[in-house]
Amino acid sequence: VWWIELLVLTLLLYYTDILLDYKQLFAFYTNTFYFYLASNVVGMLLPVISTIYAVLLWQGRASRERDNIRAWSHRYIIFVVLLVLLQLHVLVLTVVSSRYRFV
Repeated sequence: VWWIELLVLTLLLYYTDILLDYKQLFAFYTNTFYFYLASNVVGMLLPVISTIYAVLLWQGRASRERDNIRAWSHRYIIFVVLLVLLQLHVLVLTVVSSRYRFV
């Protein structure tokens, strides 16, 4: 049962949503609905912006987690940022979750 939750509810639905968002953006652009295109882009960027804001607030507070992340190499942090920008972080998290399911 956990495979259904992991693969379908997490992985499949997330990437289906991303694909449909891009398809909708393309449809708005080709039909010259620029207001809808702009509002959809803003709607897609708001969660990213609010997450970045929350991370910046979190960086200002002393915590053990913050110190651990600062100890990572810059290459690893760049890799994580690229995963998020390319929307591949959910795929990696799904693979890691399935790997450590029975540990």
